[in-house]
Amino acid sequence: MIEQAVAELTPIVGTRPACRALGASPATIYRRRRPPEPKPRRPRDAPARALSEPERQAVLAELHSERFVDCSPAQVWATLLDEGRYLASERTMYRLLAARHGGVRERRDQRTHPAYRKPELLASRPNELCWYPAPHEPIVPRELFDRAQTILKERGEDQSQRRSNASEYLLTSRVRCGRCGQAYIGTAAHGRNGRYTYYTCFTRHRYGTEHCSNDRLPAEKLEQAVTRQLWKVLNDKTLLTAALDHAYAQLAHRDGEHEDELSSVQRKLADARAAMDRYFQAFEHGTMPEDTCAPRIAALGEQTKALEARASELATLADSEPVQRISEADLDAIRQRVRAALDDGGPMRVKAILQELTDEIRIDGRDAIEPTFPCARGSTTVRIDGANRSQCEPLRAAPRRADVA
Repeated sequence: MIEQAVAELTPIVGTRPACRALGASPATIYRRRRPPEPKPRRPRDAPARALSEPERQAVLAELHSERFVDCSPAQVWATLLDEGRYLASERTMYRLLAARHGGVRERRDQRTHPAYRKPELLASRPNELCWYPAPHEPIVPRELFDRAQTILKERGEDQSQRRSNASEYLLTSRVRCGRCGQAYIGTAAHGRNGRYTYYTCFTRHRYGTEHCSNDRLPAEKLEQAVTRQLWKVLNDKTLLTAALDHAYAQLAHRDGEHEDELSSVQRKLADARAAMDRYFQAFEHGTMPEDTCAPRIAALGEQTKALEARASELATLADSEPVQRISEADLDAIRQRVRAALDDGGPMRVKAILQELTDEIRIDGRDAIEPTFPCARGSTTVRIDGANRSQCEPLRAAPRRADVA
């Protein structure tokens, strides 16, 4: 389209002015007007080790023989080599088959599936088929349907309205095996003194200890150990300060990226508007017909709208107030609220806190339990100390029956 517009403007203003008006490269226009003449290909000399025509015919005859009609060239080459015969390489056999009427394909007859036809109802006599148009009696009452839609909409937009996992295991989906990489699942065993709950590697539970021999841990003791370690992390002011510094540095870096992107979008927006002005001037002066410039102007208009919308979003982000650093008093208040919830809250509330404040708990063994907390990410490695590890030892009594909780 640009080349056609340049060709129409060339008799009026010349080639280079037309290229400048339309943003085209003069070198590209000149090259397309006078393309280079194709040079004749130099004849290639036949390689010294190339097969002669009788040898090629002998290879093809062997490939098409009844003995090898259903064999691939690799099988033919290997069979002949076992017999002490070498006619050609495997690649040469493929090349000869490709040069002889498309011989490289599946040479056995293949089953062809019939064309699929959409099922339809066909009547051969009157009253054979019955059709009842809507409306018909509803299956679900209208009030119940509207109520269900309202609940689905609320739970889809608000995370707090979604139904939580009612499992009794507080660290569900957070514990992972460090040996096989699978998740730890909650299991239960029934012994003489009652029911015992554990966290067990999925591979060990499903396929046995020969596939993964990682230890299984008592659920209650592991949850208590992780809770104590979380409280230690929240009380470590040095660790929290380093995490806050890292978070605020990321926010500052993100603000700088928004400013750079805003400058780039503004430059692109100015270029698009300038290009539209050039098209409008060419149309007003009669140097470009409407059917030539209209599609380009429409495309530039859509591009301008998208750039203006993005520039408005980035300007809003740039004008927003900077995030204020949280004070020590606010941190202390948050610690007290978390502590009260862990001490006096119900199981579901404690589970919600642990799920929110724990990223992963890696189990390499009963003596290597490594939880990862978001507040400590990127600053230090947190490990459960020896006292807590000893409290996570599995019960010694062998259970009689185990089932997944």
